[in-house]
Amino acid sequence: MPAIDKQSLDRIMKRVFYPDLEITKQLNEYRVEYQVLQEEMISVKPQMENLEKFKLRNKQLTQEIAQLSEQLEVIQVISSNIRIKTCMNLRIAFFQVTITKRIHLISNKYISILKYLNKVE
Repeated sequence: MPAIDKQSLDRIMKRVFYPDLEITKQLNEYRVEYQVLQEEMISVKPQMENLEKFKLRNKQLTQEIAQLSEQLEVIQVISSNIRIKTCMNLRIAFFQVTITKRIHLISNKYISILKYLNKVE
């Protein structure tokens, strides 16, 4: 063992057996900081649970939006087809009326011609 004077040995022994006030102060600060962190973690837990619930709900709503978008596309195609068919039916109806009028007109002319021919004979 190296030779150490009594004063140095006393100082070393005091530091070993009676911790320095600075170390005690630091330990107390660390203990308080640790407690604060634990309390923060406890207070954050419900927020994290809420966040997870919101994430799950967001995922569900995103899926629902995707499904509704697909349904909307199908409905738009069906609506477009109905409009096309309605337009075609209207055109057919118009042509039927036009043809009926022409047939009626031709029939009237034919009847007039027959009457005229009957008078001439």
